[in-house]
Amino acid sequence: MNTYFERIQKTLVEASEGTITNEMIKEAGDEIASLGLNSLTFLRWVVLLEEEFDIEFDMEKVFLEESIIWSFRSLENHVSKQVANS
Repeated sequence: MNTYFERIQKTLVEASEGTITNEMIKEAGDEIASLGLNSLTFLRWVVLLEEEFDIEFDMEKVFLEESIIWSFRSLENHVSKQVANS
């Protein structure tokens, strides 16, 4: 079974329609913002993440309050907690 990070990475590559590669994600380290995602890619990615993990994101919390979406580590922790609580 793939790790949470591998599944998160897969959904991001899919959401970007191939403009972001696994290699680019590796080079970005923990900094999602360095990938230069546009708003459409972000929305697609959130939808794919929700489908992949069968969870729902509180968009205000994810984007504004806790900025979870800007760090792979924070996103992975958030997803794993959501999955455990579902």
